[in-house]
Amino acid sequence: MAQNNRVFYAIQQFSLTPDGEVVSNGVSTNTVVLHGIQSVGITTTFNLEQVFELGQLAIYENIEGVPDIEVTVEKVLDGSAPVFLAATRQHDSTSLVGRSACRCQGRLGIISDTKDSVGTFPVTEVYMSGLYVSSVSYTVPVDGNATESVTLVGNNKRWSTRAKDAPYNLSGAVSGVFTGNNDTPAATTGVSRAQDVNFTYTHGDGLSTGSDVVGAGIANSSTGTILPPEIDGISTSGTNDKTADGTAYRARIQNITTSVDLGREELFQLGKKSPYHRYVNFPVEVSTEISALAISGDMIDAKEEADNLSDRRIRIQLKEGLYVNLGDKNKLASVSYSGGDAGGDNVELSYSYTTFNDFTVTHNVNNGGTSTSGTAAV
Repeated sequence: MAQNNRVFYAIQQFSLTPDGEVVSNGVSTNTVVLHGIQSVGITTTFNLEQVFELGQLAIYENIEGVPDIEVTVEKVLDGSAPVFLAATRQHDSTSLVGRSACRCQGRLGIISDTKDSVGTFPVTEVYMSGLYVSSVSYTVPVDGNATESVTLVGNNKRWSTRAKDAPYNLSGAVSGVFTGNNDTPAATTGVSRAQDVNFTYTHGDGLSTGSDVVGAGIANSSTGTILPPEIDGISTSGTNDKTADGTAYRARIQNITTSVDLGREELFQLGKKSPYHRYVNFPVEVSTEISALAISGDMIDAKEEADNLSDRRIRIQLKEGLYVNLGDKNKLASVSYSGGDAGGDNVELSYSYTTFNDFTVTHNVNNGGTSTSGTAAV
């Protein structure tokens, strides 16, 4: 086959497999080929340590340590498996600590640049093993697509081509699943946008509401996005209810971003060069940024002789299936009132909340997206 002139989006496919499992003849029942991927970036850092000696100016030895591999994946939220869940799917727990020890294999396959979709074995593939999730963030803007960003870290990668290592490609590569050039979002709502944040709630008694009158248990409900009541327009129960005429929501939310950086640390042992584990140094901070157009002021009092803050519950739910539970102990770290200048800008309120260790992500997808053998549970 002729050499590619370039590599672009249509000829790349990214997949994840639990670490230690073997892909044979392009198939693994647990391989998840990810849909809605916007970009995959791979950075390799070779760690060098210099040793000098008395008696000469020249370097004595430039010692090569363990290489660091960092993979950054961006995805639109579209009803298919989130990257975070696909990367940690061998653990049944939904909690952050439960999934923190999971490792996976990542494969980025590249086919000929004369094809319009990846429907066959790759011509070139990079294989990365022992990958841990290092950071996760979800962003839901008022203008644009809702997205997921995940960083994976490891110490091992291998590039292969048919010409270089044909047996590897025939037995270990992941076959393309985008045959037909007609893939579409798994969610009936399509790629998530501003209108796909779920502000519909269910009472503890099973009744729905669209007003300020909320029933017992609504703030504990797993249905609907729950936000702190300090945010202009959010009810005391954490709901974003509709206005009296039903034409809008009371809180004019512009953006929600929640993120956690796991800050992996390596554990080494004598007799082995590579780390045997990369652990999360708990506690880890979880941040949530929420911005809204002001309909009054920020209404946050800061009294020097008083305790000003209360623990708050935050839940984020999208209609495509994503549900992020940030626990009940989020506290307001800062609030800013900005804009409204003489140039005509609107006043925007930005709220920053922080908690620790609570970052539970679930999704109602019944499988991990299309795999080379059918389905693969998240």
